[in-house]
Amino acid sequence: FIIDPLINDAENILISLSGEGEDYPSVYKMNVYSGEKEKVVDQREFILNWITDHDGEVRFGFGADEGGLIMITRAVGSTEWINLQVQDLFKDDSFFPINFSFNKNSLFVRSAVANGRFSIYDFDLDQGTLTEKLFEHPVVDVTGIELSPGKKKLLAVTYLEDKLQRQYFDPEYEKLMNSVDLALPMRNNYLEDMTLDGQYMLIRSDSDVFPGAYYRMDVANKKLDLIGEFNTRLNPEYLSPQRKLTYFARDGLEIPAYLT
Repeated sequence: FIIDPLINDAENILISLSGEGEDYPSVYKMNVYSGEKEKVVDQREFILNWITDHDGEVRFGFGADEGGLIMITRAVGSTEWINLQVQDLFKDDSFFPINFSFNKNSLFVRSAVANGRFSIYDFDLDQGTLTEKLFEHPVVDVTGIELSPGKKKLLAVTYLEDKLQRQYFDPEYEKLMNSVDLALPMRNNYLEDMTLDGQYMLIRSDSDVFPGAYYRMDVANKKLDLIGEFNTRLNPEYLSPQRKLTYFARDGLEIPAYLT
């Protein structure tokens, strides 16, 4: 898996790879032109996923055993890994690390520890605790976050309620995505990536009756260029729209559902 494109390095990326004789993935720096690899972080028992900070340094890993979630972290420039203590916070599939925040010792995480509904929190690596709830929706799970590495800023959090929705933290980004939604109406328009200077964005767009496409957004000129579509043999005319409905369980509980 690619874990970091190393945006300041034109030749190398970081990948996680289970090499010969390894039970768990190590992290390698790989030259994209030659394919040559150099191991930068050795495998650790039970650790299946690695996360880099915004300087491209591998500083967090997580996996699981029968006892639940296992997480390790290390300070900037350190080679010593520290195990975060197992606590109720990390159990029952209710805690998922997403990415480093722009504070070098904290992560953005999805957690359902409060009420069973996933929200976005700031997680302090030194204390091993949730320190701030950034956003919680009153009805549905929060699904993800959108970041600007160039601005070093959280732009928005995302959730699905009939279609893709956002809670914005950046007014300029809100205006920009509103213009994308106007250009590509009745679709879910996802930010997949952006350049460091914010000049270009990669947008993935889909809907119930449109399999999807990638666009390159020229931010300054508000111009969308089609890169390519998915599953072009699927004619949208023959795809069924999805509609939201609710039904009642025998005990009277109202249950939301989607019908195609």
